Amino acid sequence: TLNLPQGDILAQSALCMFSLAIFFSYALQFYVVMDIIGPNIIKPNVSDRMYPFVEWMTRVLLNVITLGMAATVPWLDLLVSLLGAIKMSTLSLMAPALVDSAAHWNSDSKPVFVYRCIKNIIIFTIGFLACIVGTYISTMEIVKKFQNGDE
Repeated sequence: TLNLPQGDILAQSALCMFSLAIFFSYALQFYVVMDIIGPNIIKPNVSDRMYPFVEWMTRVLLNVITLGMAATVPWLDLLVSLLGAIKMSTLSLMAPALVDSAAHWNSDSKPVFVYRCIKNIIIFTIGFLACIVGTYISTMEIVKKFQNGDE
């Protein structure tokens, strides 16, 4: 949206609608996270009376952390590449290999089990290396950008 013409009314209305969509939907991104954290981590450690307040504070804290990261790294493209290096290698390579192994742990015959384990270890290792290398490269780019200043 930053490459839209600044003086165009249609571009300004698109920016306004985009901003409103983000404003009203941003906290929804943590729905799944809170659906996991709430009953499994917060509820066993807090009284029933305090649970809604602690859950709400956890949601606020998660939002403030992400906003703090966005404010700390003003170059959003670099932050997106860092998060992409971490999340996409985990979600697209490492997690499916683990799920595949767990789902077929007791059902495979010995040769299929060995083949599946070797395959999933290779896939997981590639994902782990992609995560490490991508995170390192993105972090170095962020550091270089901070050292050189703006552009």
